[in-house]
Amino acid sequence: MQTLDFVGIIKILEYEGSIALGIQSNTETDWKPDKDHARFILQYLSVLQVKTIGNRTEEETSILETVLNRLHTQFHSLYSQ
Repeated sequence: MQTLDFVGIIKILEYEGSIALGIQSNTETDWKPDKDHARFILQYLSVLQVKTIGNRTEEETSILETVLNRLHTQFHSLYSQ
């Protein structure tokens, strides 16, 4: 059984956010792009970022910031028109 760590949680949320934004297709379920769910995932990641300040490794911080920036950029390019 695979263990779940902080980076694993970030990656799961990144995948879900990518599906919600339509970046990633999902052949396993019938999930479709969903603006509200994408916003929820971004808020979830932002809460994790704030609540884990001082408790993350440099690698975890870098991954979290990269994921947040990428998803925020995609969200705004799709929905700020």
